Amino acid sequence: MGEYQRLNIALISWLVIVEVVQAVIYAHRIFGYKPAHELPVYILMIAAAVAAQAWWLVWGRKRRMDCGFVLSETVLTALQLCALWQMLIYSHRPQLAQYALNVLLMLSVLNKIFWPQVRRFMSACLYAFTNPVWIMALRPWADAACAVFIAALIYVPDPEAAVAKMFMGEHFHHYDMMVVAPAFACLKGLLLYIDTFTTYGFGMPFIVAWLAERVGGFSDLTVFKMIVVLCMAAYVSYYIFLRYLFKSVVLSMAAIFMGIKWQMFYTFAYPMTFTYANSTALRFGTDSLFLLMIILHMRAHRRGFLWMAAACAGFAAFFIISTGVDLIFAFWAYLTLHLIVKEYRPYVVGQKLNLWKVAGLYAAPLVCAFAFYASVAGQYAFGKLFWHNMSEAQRLFLDGFVYSPYFNGWRHGEYLNDWMGLALPTVLLGTMVFIVINALTGRGRYEAMFFLVMSVYGYSMYAHFAALCVGNNYYMRALPFVFVCFYWIKQGIDRLPEAWRPRAALGVLALSAFALFSNHNYISHPNIFNFSRNPMVDPLVAEPLPDGRPYFFHQEATTESFLLPVNSLGEKDQGFVYEYQFPDHESLKAYYRKESDFSREGNFIAGLTSPDEPVALLCSYDWRILHAANRKPLFYTTPMFGNRPLRARTLADSSIYHKDFLKRELDLLETRKPGLIFIQKIYLTTTDPKEYFKDANTKGLIFLLDYIRRHYEPFKEDGHLAALKRKD
Repeated sequence: MGEYQRLNIALISWLVIVEVVQAVIYAHRIFGYKPAHELPVYILMIAAAVAAQAWWLVWGRKRRMDCGFVLSETVLTALQLCALWQMLIYSHRPQLAQYALNVLLMLSVLNKIFWPQVRRFMSACLYAFTNPVWIMALRPWADAACAVFIAALIYVPDPEAAVAKMFMGEHFHHYDMMVVAPAFACLKGLLLYIDTFTTYGFGMPFIVAWLAERVGGFSDLTVFKMIVVLCMAAYVSYYIFLRYLFKSVVLSMAAIFMGIKWQMFYTFAYPMTFTYANSTALRFGTDSLFLLMIILHMRAHRRGFLWMAAACAGFAAFFIISTGVDLIFAFWAYLTLHLIVKEYRPYVVGQKLNLWKVAGLYAAPLVCAFAFYASVAGQYAFGKLFWHNMSEAQRLFLDGFVYSPYFNGWRHGEYLNDWMGLALPTVLLGTMVFIVINALTGRGRYEAMFFLVMSVYGYSMYAHFAALCVGNNYYMRALPFVFVCFYWIKQGIDRLPEAWRPRAALGVLALSAFALFSNHNYISHPNIFNFSRNPMVDPLVAEPLPDGRPYFFHQEATTESFLLPVNSLGEKDQGFVYEYQFPDHESLKAYYRKESDFSREGNFIAGLTSPDEPVALLCSYDWRILHAANRKPLFYTTPMFGNRPLRARTLADSSIYHKDFLKRELDLLETRKPGLIFIQKIYLTTTDPKEYFKDANTKGLIFLLDYIRRHYEPFKEDGHLAALKRKD
């Protein structure tokens, strides 16, 4: 039997399998319809579809010998199976997958009927994408078009609606803790780690406050717009870096698609992309400056760029300390390998080894970081208290406050999460070893140094997931892993025959694009490509929680053991509304503006305090109320609570995570003895829900409230707030 006959047998055998699968899908779809006619007609419809498929298996024998036809049918069948899978995964909202399946079924029928025309069209497209003449003509515009497209994937045309959804879903809990509350404290002239605390970085809140005040006025909306713009700029910069290294528009875009999918649209951020500010470019965006300096040094070998890279790593440590530490490790790895490999050594220290210069390069990131800290903290940067308070969040982390066992996923049946959690360090560590060995043996390419930096950077960031193995939270640090994976994909494509390389790259791009654009978290993202003009509330794209509950107000208690008899206004009605009650974005934004207007509470505080007087406030949305009053907070722990709707009949979670937090606040009240304390009236209740106080984090709040009840008495009240006057 000749090779040609074997090929025909293989093609026909494979296509028979594909066609049988398609027949099953056709039957499945027909079974899904509910005809109003008699059962025999229903059975006839199914039999006709299966008979038509069987007839096609006989009639289209000659056509099935075409490799292109086999490939197109395989792709269509795979997409149909994927649509069925998506219908199962998103069974609570399967409409989009159902529409996609119907379209794919029509395309598969048309592909069989009009295959000659389809083949000519596909050949023309493939020729256009791989023709050197077309490539040269489009090259000047390709990079600019890709940059614009990347920005458009992230851009949010209606940012106020997105902010409204964050307000309704999480009440800005993580948003406040990570970014806005410490930024407001900086805006009011308070010094972080001396007057108030922050959990994610010293410089970031200071810079966010300074910029927001100048580009639109400090507000939730302004800060959100800044985060979106920073994300757009970061991913465009990553494209530029990869474009320089890969020398391929197609592979660079494929890497960016996968990076956006894993970093922004992973399940843990569901169902609102920007819920966790620490998973956005606000946390890791400063690495763009560092990576730019590394690439410039690799390209020009000018030592000035190396010093600038050290300064950028130091600035990153000032902006977000964890990101800065990761970049400093990456910088040291880059520097060390240059010093070890004789051919690379002149790029960092010149022809003659100077130990003082080497020591200066190693110390430069630390010196720059301290200089940035001292420029803001002043004399406190030279004292013990500042650094002790800065390490407080890290000590909580190391003490196991947010600890989760490494194999937590296997214990709860989430096997993919743990396998991916193991794959990340394996790939990154393996890449480090491979690049170092090649460099030491003289077989490596100098461009691989960039991916050594990315591997060390990603491996250092992985420590977060190792200590907090929750769900697929490893995707919060996914970008270095993605770029390193595409480094290996590029190595594999370069080993293919030259004629196959463009097609392989296009195949990788198609898979990456499919992975991103079929992801429901991306589909619900409110960018300009969204199917709906009201994606925040449209049931077609707005996702509920996995258990089917609405996302809006999902954190509020529904069991009586958590509920108080009445709320702060003495009412039973909590005023909760849900997505399906809003016909469009305008109604959602109108509700948000009304509920986020704290001018009444602000005027109440402003009328009882002087402008330069720090205010002791115990209430959800505390910084927003103080912003409306134009006052600064007194408490070091700000925000004191996780936010809860003011009309809720529940108590918020406390931010007093440790006995040292409680001691600090009690000492402050004893030392400063504020004449008035403003408190949300629901915390004056004598009916404490038992379930609430089972949480260890609330024990500190119990002692704080007890102190207030013993030393303060009611003075005035207005709306949700009560003013308590000191007794002594």
